[in-house]
Amino acid sequence: MKMPQVIILLLTILVQAGTGFPTDRARREKHASWDDVNVVAHGLLQLGQGLKEHVDKTKAQMRDVNSKLKTFNGTVSELERMQEEQGEALIAQSKEAQGRYRLLAELGQEVKVEVGEVKRQTEDIKSRMDRMEEVLTEPALDSNDSDHERVSFIQVS
Repeated sequence: MKMPQVIILLLTILVQAGTGFPTDRARREKHASWDDVNVVAHGLLQLGQGLKEHVDKTKAQMRDVNSKLKTFNGTVSELERMQEEQGEALIAQSKEAQGRYRLLAELGQEVKVEVGEVKRQTEDIKSRMDRMEEVLTEPALDSNDSDHERVSFIQVS
């Protein structure tokens, strides 16, 4: 029986027991019959049993809720720990990436300097080649001296 039904039953019993008592003053002094007392006692007993069942059921539900909350708290704590670990790992990766970026920037600058140097050397070699072509394509004034001049010019350059 559910709790509201037990209460209604008890109230009904009490009302019925109350109607069994006389209303005039002479009759009021008369004591209740054993049947009436037994009915009220039985109703109170049922009410107590119903309340006890209700309390026991509520306690069981509270235990279930508490165990679920403990499990939930454990899960939340584990997730929080994992999030902190992942955050620390991301920070470490970020620092590593910044270090690599700086290294790449330095290497890029070095390559830029070396490319400039190679470009300068290429221009220097090209200008030397142009001068050599000019010397080689000049008409020879004196065939004996011109060979000698060409060799010395090549050696000087």
